[in-house]
Amino acid sequence: MPLAWSPPPVPVSTPVTREEVRRAAHTLKSNAATFGAHALAGRSRELEDAAKRGALEGASEQVDAMGSELDLVLEALPPSGGSCRPSRSLRDPARAELILGDA
Repeated sequence: MPLAWSPPPVPVSTPVTREEVRRAAHTLKSNAATFGAHALAGRSRELEDAAKRGALEGASEQVDAMGSELDLVLEALPPSGGSCRPSRSLRDPARAELILGDA
């Protein structure tokens, strides 16, 4: 089944709430686990838990690590015939600053 859909990129100027971080991490955790990407699922769970506690110090580094794990997962997946590459906003330093600044 091709994975041709990807969410629209979020402008860097859009504020990110702690709840949005939690939901995104939860979704990524579930999807990563479905594909057997346990390292990515674990990092996503850590970020989800941190967002629940309101403890997003170090979130920028966590997001960078998740981006690296995601790159490995995407490289390991067979070609889908569609476009399933995420935007680079996950690893955008300005985006990470929004997560830290608006949590």
